[in-house]
Amino acid sequence: MPSAKTLWSWSFHEWPEPGAVTDQLIALLSASIAPYPQRPLYLGLSGGLDSVLLLHCLSRDPAWRERLTAIHINHQLMAEADHWQQLCGQLCDSLGVAFQAQKVVVETAGQGIEAAARAARYQAFDALLPADALLLLAHHADDQAETLLLRLLRGSGLNGLSAMPARRPLTAQSGDTRLLLRPWLSLPRAELEVAARGLQLHWVQDPSNHDRAYDRNWLRHDVLPVLAGRTPNISQRLAATAQRLQQDQALLTTLLTDRLEPLLMPCNWPCTASLALDLGALKALGPAYFHHALNLWLQRNGLPPFQGDKLPHWLSQCLVADPDRHPSVPYAGHTLQRFGDALYAWRLPESAPQPCQLTSTTLVWCGGVVQTDAGTDVLAMGAELVAAADIDALKVPWPGRPSRTAKQLWQEQQVPVWLRPVWPVIRVEGRVLGLPGLTPVSDGGRVLCAADSCGWQPVLEYAG
Repeated sequence: MPSAKTLWSWSFHEWPEPGAVTDQLIALLSASIAPYPQRPLYLGLSGGLDSVLLLHCLSRDPAWRERLTAIHINHQLMAEADHWQQLCGQLCDSLGVAFQAQKVVVETAGQGIEAAARAARYQAFDALLPADALLLLAHHADDQAETLLLRLLRGSGLNGLSAMPARRPLTAQSGDTRLLLRPWLSLPRAELEVAARGLQLHWVQDPSNHDRAYDRNWLRHDVLPVLAGRTPNISQRLAATAQRLQQDQALLTTLLTDRLEPLLMPCNWPCTASLALDLGALKALGPAYFHHALNLWLQRNGLPPFQGDKLPHWLSQCLVADPDRHPSVPYAGHTLQRFGDALYAWRLPESAPQPCQLTSTTLVWCGGVVQTDAGTDVLAMGAELVAAADIDALKVPWPGRPSRTAKQLWQEQQVPVWLRPVWPVIRVEGRVLGLPGLTPVSDGGRVLCAADSCGWQPVLEYAG
């Protein structure tokens, strides 16, 4: 590998002749950015050919350069990772571009290393980018062709085969004003390499890009060259196919939305997404609607659309499960689960809630808040909150009624199974007084707080 001095020898005062950069590259970049003249620009800079070329093109224009910050995500997966981060920083310094590096921990958790690294990368972008930011990525037609073929091999439907859009919100969260832009998605990598060599640029070489154990590399090195021998411009043709499929998907979504919206039910349980999916109504529509409804539900809850057959298999289980069964599946850092006749998405904090004193009318508890009426006597009694799972043989008093066991309460109030172990219990000196939001809070038959004056509620609207 060339030294750092050799790799990043340019300053923005020493550009080769402008003719070294094709007019098409600049025109596509300008067309992508022009509709957003005041927004801050961010570039995903890996140090590879594509992102280095995009960095150089952006830094040529003083107006773009002033708005630009390059972000390098260090996945810490290769021995050279810190060296690549250093080189990217040096390159940005030489071009007068603001630079930011972020190290991430890649956790596979049942998914492949490529998918896990991508998830960690986009989580970092989500955390780093401010409102209204534009994130520019240097994906090209070869990347698009590989993505289309990968998803075809995984059995994806229309949404998956649409591959990567040239523009989309950074996340699926409602109200996200940040955009991800891919200005060169229609161009083959060969054209980018011609431009980069014409500019005498240097870039890092990731040795993992030649490891055929990864499906994408196998497609890139073994499959696409064979297809190209039979069909010229195969990458551009596949990229064009993906674009047409995106148009079909957008039209289908528009036509189906009014039909599918009634299936989405408001949900106000703590730690649970704000919309549930009505299984009974979905069954009535029929199988042709199943996958479209599932993706709409995921999207409205700020979760990515599904790929492959993992979620369709789970949905088929949910549709035939007995009422007392609750099939679940991990998905995008959440758990998707059937409860009753609906589907829910939920996520609990990693650590179990610990007992704490009830010292305020608003107290944070396990991803929500316990709120009590300021006029009650509960706060003055030295009450504490404990998780229901921490109390053996839990029985709850109810003035004027027989006391209830935990099982009776869960069933009567239709409390989702994932919330039952962590539901807050108010007690004083070992005596259970009540469960916020489910029962009155009472002591010795005296009601201290009505059920509707003490509850456990989400902190904010769930955003995935």
